[in-house]
Parts: sequence; C-alpha cells; structure tokens
Amino acid sequence: MVNIVDIKRGQQLYSIDFTKFIMAIFVIAIHTHPLEPVTNKFILNFYNELVGLAVPFFFITNGYLLFKNKDIKSSSEMIATVKKFAIKMAKLYIMWSAIYLPLAIYDYISQGRSVIKSVVTYIGKLVLVGDHYLSWPLWYLLSAIYAAVVLYFVIYKFGLNKKILLGSAVMFFGLDIFLTYIVNNQANLKWGGVILLSKIVQKTIQNGRILQGQYYIPIGILLATIKKKKFFNRVIATFGFVLTFIISAITNVNLLSLMCKIFFFVLVISFEIKYSEIFYYLRRSSTVMYFTHMLFYAMWISLNVPQYGFGAFVWTFILSILISIIVIFLEKISIARKCIKILFG
Repeated sequence: MVNIVDIKRGQQLYSIDFTKFIMAIFVIAIHTHPLEPVTNKFILNFYNELVGLAVPFFFITNGYLLFKNKDIKSSSEMIATVKKFAIKMAKLYIMWSAIYLPLAIYDYISQGRSVIKSVVTYIGKLVLVGDHYLSWPLWYLLSAIYAAVVLYFVIYKFGLNKKILLGSAVMFFGLDIFLTYIVNNQANLKWGGVILLSKIVQKTIQNGRILQGQYYIPIGILLATIKKKKFFNRVIATFGFVLTFIISAITNVNLLSLMCKIFFFVLVISFEIKYSEIFYYLRRSSTVMYFTHMLFYAMWISLNVPQYGFGAFVWTFILSILISIIVIFLEKISIARKCIKILFG
C-alpha cells in the first residue's frame, strides 16, 4: 500500500526501486538458464557478467539504505539499526527456509538418504551455506545475516570508521576469492595444509560465496557516506561501468568484476527520478519475485520438460509476476496485509 513514506523516499531511491525489479528478473534468469542452448563462450561470458550484477546490487542497496536518510548520531543508534536489520533478515530466512523445506525433504527422499544423514545435512547447510534443493536464493539472506553480525561488532568496537569498514570489505573480498579458488582448483594444489583447508571449506561452506555480504554491504554503507556529488557523476559512472564490464567479461578478473558492480550501483543512483506510484509496485514485485520464483520453477521441473532454457525462464517469470500482482492487491486488505508483512517484510 502506497503511503506518504514512499512519496518522501527520495529521487535516488526510485531509480533503485526500478533497478531492483530488473535485478529480480536477472535472478530468475540465473536459475533458469534461458540461454541454455548457447555454447559460444564470448556470448555466455557477457551474459553471466550481466546477470551477475543482480545479487551484489541487492547487497550494496542494503548497505546504502542502512543508515541513509536516518537521523542517527551515535554508535548505539547504529548498532540498534544493524540489529534490527539482522533480525529482519533472520525472520525472512527462517520463514522461507520453512516454506522450501518440503522440496528439501523430497530431494533427500529421492536420493535415498537416511533420516539422520538428511537432518545433519539440512542443519549444516541451513547454518553454513544458505540453500537447499531449489531454495538457492536464500543464501543471500544468510550472507546478509553474517554481514550484519560482523558489522555489529565493528561498529561496537570502532564506530562507523570508514577505514575499518573498507579494510573489512577488502579482507572478506580477498578471503572469498581465496577460498573459492582453492575449492575450484583442488587438483592443482600442492601444499598439504591448503589441500586440507580446501576440503574443509568444500564440506562446510562449499566456497567463499557466503562472504559476499561481508564486503558488498560495507561498500554500500561507504557509498552512502560520500557527500561529494562529483563522485556520482553519471558520465564517469557510465564510462567506468562499461569499461569494467567489458574487460571483466573477457578476462574474468575478480577485482574488475567487483569494480563493475560498484560502478553499476553508482550509475543507478546518479539518476534522480520523480515520484510515481509505479516505483512502489516495482519494489514490492521485486521482493515477491525473488522469494517465490523457485516455487514456480519447481512446478516447471515437475512437468517433465527440459530443466533449463527459455521455456523455463518464461514460465517462472510470468507466474512470479502474477503472484506479485496478487500480493500487491491483497495488501489492500488489512487481514492479508499482516501475513504479507511476515512473508516479504
């Protein structure tokens, strides 16, 4: 339901609302592989770089909005804000993990796993990985929760210290790259200690992906603290984004990919868009689509059709849009509004 808060959100935030909707579509594309028949590596590299903007954008947006336009003057108020964010993410994670639980149970049964092994595996992935069978989008929530915990202690100890935040982001970015590399290249590792570490990582958090929230969210916070408008110059942001996007897609250099995501976010907020009611609907739809699309994808798989491809994408996208329209309509009903608040925040 649109209210005065949405009208006063700020012109930069409307551009974020619009982009979040596009990024939700990208997430659906990531999971349904609409370009499945394509084998050209050049095309696939550019496609993967494009849809790969989605989850980092959500992370950076979380950080950017965490303290943005809030009258926060003390570390205790910042800590309270971070705590509130963590609780919100945790509630959503628990709720949607429960909703996707039947699919996980089905997967364990189809694999012929014992009850004990299934329970241990589920709990381990629930705490350390953040996804199970067809609940792949939920890792984002778990990563955000861990990021909030780290941020809580950083602010408690140092306040909103920009150098500490930047150092923390750099450290976790490096750790993500390192852990992912040793897992993906186990056969080429020579040091026994590193080989052991790679096996431990693979058996627990799988790779460094869960650490992404720990550097993208602080980056969003740092971007929100920049007051010089020259930094958000659209021409510079466009040039930086296009350049890093192309080079990253060709070379797969992680640092360039990170810079690409940052330039993209800066480009988005460089647009100041006037208020329209449509932005509320786009923002709400993006959330509904993000959490529900894998349920519709599960329906597609059950039809005994090719698991990936353009058909899977169209089916999942259309049904996700339809459910978002229904949710937005039901929000106008007071009884339904409370349930929707629990489900989607």
